[in-house]
Amino acid sequence: MADRNNDQPSGFMPDDYDRELGRLDRVQGVARTGPKMIRHIPLLGVGGSSTYSVTTFREAGDVIEDFDGSGKVRRTPATFVSFVEVGKGERLIRIVIPDAVGALMARQRELLTSQAQRRAAKQAAATRKASGFKPTPPKRKGK
Repeated sequence: MADRNNDQPSGFMPDDYDRELGRLDRVQGVARTGPKMIRHIPLLGVGGSSTYSVTTFREAGDVIEDFDGSGKVRRTPATFVSFVEVGKGERLIRIVIPDAVGALMARQRELLTSQAQRRAAKQAAATRKASGFKPTPPKRKGK
């Protein structure tokens, strides 16, 4: 008897990765990158290296309106789906990263970058002030 609470697909049914990949592959209006691989080797090789393969698809948004018949249409925003395969030793892990998750990761990266830039600017201003630097106001034009 099959275990219905088991999340593992049977050998005959595709998993989420294969279903989503099949939905997007070779479809009109969908652009894709080629699979790009990168190997991550930790310091001194402790823990073993991992190989990552990433492919991203861009699906055009749906048409919202075409009122005047001029050929100009409005669309919903495009969506991006990334497929990540992680190989480590004998294991292979496949992950689908939907558009909302990818957008969240990008926002968090931008937030951390702006925080680091603010910290660095404050530190630079404090260093200039400690060294006795006095900013000169810009000259006014016309007077």
